Amino acid sequence: MARVALIQNIMVESMGYMYISAVLKEAGHQTEVFYCDNFSQKKTLQELSKFKPDLVSFSILSPSRNDMLELAQTIKQSIQTLTIFGNIDTILNPKIINHPGVDLVCLCEGEYVMKELCGRLDKKEPYHQIEGLWVKTGQGIQKNPMPESLVNLDQLPFHDRKLYDKYAF
Repeated sequence: MARVALIQNIMVESMGYMYISAVLKEAGHQTEVFYCDNFSQKKTLQELSKFKPDLVSFSILSPSRNDMLELAQTIKQSIQTLTIFGNIDTILNPKIINHPGVDLVCLCEGEYVMKELCGRLDKKEPYHQIEGLWVKTGQGIQKNPMPESLVNLDQLPFHDRKLYDKYAF
């Protein structure tokens, strides 16, 4: 199953990541959150190398955009993995996909998009036509339409609070 690293640079539990993790784990995938700021980059890169992710996810808020873009590029250079950006800053600025550290951007709620993406990665199937994603391809940027409906929160599994157990905060 797919291994997904969830990167954040704010030391607080992310409800979005907890829901995404719950959906992915329910589908049999493995997730782990990594806290990384400017002082812990080396440690995070070492931890990521040990985890060996198939996909590294970045939940971006505007103040952290530049730092996270730089980190994504460093990660891609050191462990050669796919990167995906999401959250409000990405939705408002999808052209960040042009940055060399970004492979995909999610422009909608990520729970089921990530589940479909990880399922396709696991089966080594093409993923460039998943609704809600823009994807870098050899032919340019594939801009897929948005899903027709929003995620029904009542149908999601309970959020994965254990995701953050490794951190004292």
